[in-house]
Amino acid sequence: MNADLGTIPEEELDLINCAVRICEPTEKEGQGVLVTCIDGIRTWQVSEREYSITVRGEQQNFTGTYLVPGRLIKGAASFGDMAHSCNISIKNNFAIATSPAGPSMRLATALKVPEFRTFGQKNVVQARVEYRDLQRMSSLLGDAPMNYHDFETMFAQPPVGRIEVTKGLITLKRSWQYVGCPDTELTLAAKTTKTGSFTFNHIHFDMVLNLLWSIGEATATISFDPENGEYLEVHTEKVSIHFKLMLDGAAQFFPQVKDYLTSRNIEYLVHDGGQIAVKYKDIKVRLQLFDGSEPILRSTVTVLHNVTESVKLLREINRLNATRVGNRIWIDNKMLVVGSEMRCDETKMLTPILDGLVREARYLGGLLGPLYGGTTPAAA
Repeated sequence: MNADLGTIPEEELDLINCAVRICEPTEKEGQGVLVTCIDGIRTWQVSEREYSITVRGEQQNFTGTYLVPGRLIKGAASFGDMAHSCNISIKNNFAIATSPAGPSMRLATALKVPEFRTFGQKNVVQARVEYRDLQRMSSLLGDAPMNYHDFETMFAQPPVGRIEVTKGLITLKRSWQYVGCPDTELTLAAKTTKTGSFTFNHIHFDMVLNLLWSIGEATATISFDPENGEYLEVHTEKVSIHFKLMLDGAAQFFPQVKDYLTSRNIEYLVHDGGQIAVKYKDIKVRLQLFDGSEPILRSTVTVLHNVTESVKLLREINRLNATRVGNRIWIDNKMLVVGSEMRCDETKMLTPILDGLVREARYLGGLLGPLYGGTTPAAA
């Protein structure tokens, strides 16, 4: 399929080239820059896993969607620097950039073209500010504590930022309490619609906004769905940037726990409340995530049902707890439970915890059941 994408001015080429340098689409995996016409406007899109950049150019009329290699965009931008514009066309599965001065560049296009990404949102919270002001605020939010050298501790938790929109105001936050340093909080006056908050990767936010230097003077509209949104959008007349939702607190470790279980072929089910029921060596284990200064993963196994509390049993539980490291035993709603807690950033070592709990559950059931009654749970 052939198409003339048009003569593209230097300003548009610079924006697309910035997006390419930020995302660096991998040619070996068939990635590149999508280009199509939307409502008569030449529209480009380049994406990374955590964010996507869409550039709106000039009016143009061609059919189809094409995937242009990032290197060709760099070449076209270089031609544009010299001649202030460059023509790009698609001919027989090749993308061709031709300078008005004569030089040209040709690269094969990808045969498999992904769909243009759309980001429909409902219940949208909006805030309008100057793009330059937002760039400055994102840089300050991205600053790490001064003269801090324990990078292993610093990078133990993902770089989660939070934006809060209230009437006439944007507040940007980043917590540093977990490394013993003051939190960052920035405010910026804005024209707002509705209120709400959203969490995102503040390092990506800082990098993308400030590397898109060629936007220039523009008004930016920040928008997101605070209830069910997956993306935070920063929109100007020429560019839209979408940043993926980043879970905060203990919730950020939820996908990590699921990936761990999946990678080791451990059966599990996720309940509506966020609890994970695991089948491990025919024992039912419940996993729960809890927020705090250091998010915690609690793993528990019910040893006995229908247990009758007594002074003698409680004394025995206290005696057993005094001899244990890591695990502890308690009674909860007529159930005898053994559990263990670990910091969420240590969940890469979950199997030893599960092994220990299963051994404890079998031992305690055999030890306490005959003495104090109760019924053993059915096998998972």
